[in-house]
Amino acid sequence: MGYSTAMIDVGFCYRNGIGIGVEKDKHKAFFSYEKSGDMGDARGTDFVGYCYQNEIGVEKDEHKAFFYYQKSADMADKMIKELPTVEQKHSGHMYTSKLINTHEITEKLSKIVVGSELLDSIEIP
Repeated sequence: MGYSTAMIDVGFCYRNGIGIGVEKDKHKAFFSYEKSGDMGDARGTDFVGYCYQNEIGVEKDEHKAFFYYQKSADMADKMIKELPTVEQKHSGHMYTSKLINTHEITEKLSKIVVGSELLDSIEIP
């Protein structure tokens, strides 16, 4: 398996016993999160810290939990700094340049109300 986000999902399935024939296995959950983190996914690294803090597939170790939380924060900070900037222009004049947080934008858009329904509850064919 080579997709870091999918490894997080696999870990979640093992941790909670989700899926046909999938039994809860905290060790496999931890391994999946660790693999995601090793692939450079900050969320996977964060889950490794969570596992150490909450004794999921590994012995509880708050020092290691803190280490992985800090590592995750550093990875995310580096990723944010590497995001491309977008120049917002109007009539040929550049007014501002800022980082785009697509997750935040998507989250806000999903909460837009159309009539009496949330936008994310409207089925688009």
